[in-house]
Amino acid sequence: MLVGLFAAACGSHALAAEEDLAGLAGTWRFDPANSSDLSPWQTLDLEIDVQGSKVTLTRHLGAGRRTFDDVTPLDLSQAVNVVPVEWWSDNRHLGAYIGGDHTKKVRTEVLDGGRILRTITDLVLDTQQGARAVNILTDYKLSVSGTQLTVVELRSTRNQPIVYVFKRPGDKTLSTASEGENAE
Repeated sequence: MLVGLFAAACGSHALAAEEDLAGLAGTWRFDPANSSDLSPWQTLDLEIDVQGSKVTLTRHLGAGRRTFDDVTPLDLSQAVNVVPVEWWSDNRHLGAYIGGDHTKKVRTEVLDGGRILRTITDLVLDTQQGARAVNILTDYKLSVSGTQLTVVELRSTRNQPIVYVFKRPGDKTLSTASEGENAE
C-alpha cells in the first residue's frame, strides 16, 4: 500500500513537472547582441526536452568546424542528479578542466509555476593552482510572453553573473532587444 502511494505521488510529480515546464521545452537560439560573451564559442542552440519528471538540457556549441554537444540529463524526482562530464565546455581560456570524479552533482527546482527551472550544480575543476570546488546556480527563465528564455548563471568563482538570452529559431527579433523583455 505504501509503495503504491509513493509510486502514485512520483507519477503525479512527473506529470506536474511536464505540464509546468511545457513553455521551456523546445529549441532556443542564442542572441549574442543581448548576452554575455560566449567565448570560446561562436554559436549556441539550447534544446530543452521535457518527458515527465525527466528534463534534458542540450547545449549545441560551435566555433568554426569545432562543435560540441553538452548534454545534461536531469530527473526532477531525484534530490541530486550525478551527471558524467566528458570535459568542461565553459572553459573561458582559463586553463580550467573538469576534475575530481569527472561528474557534476545537480539539484533542481521548478519555480513560478514552471516559468523558471533552477539548477544548482557542484563540480570540481582542475587548474594550475590545483583542484577547485565550484558551485553554479543557473536560472532558466521564460519571459511572460513565452518568446524569450533568459539564462542567468552565478558561479562561485565569478563576481559578475553570466547572462545568456535566447529566442526561438526564426524569431524576427533575434539579435535585437525586445522592449521590456530583459527586465522580467
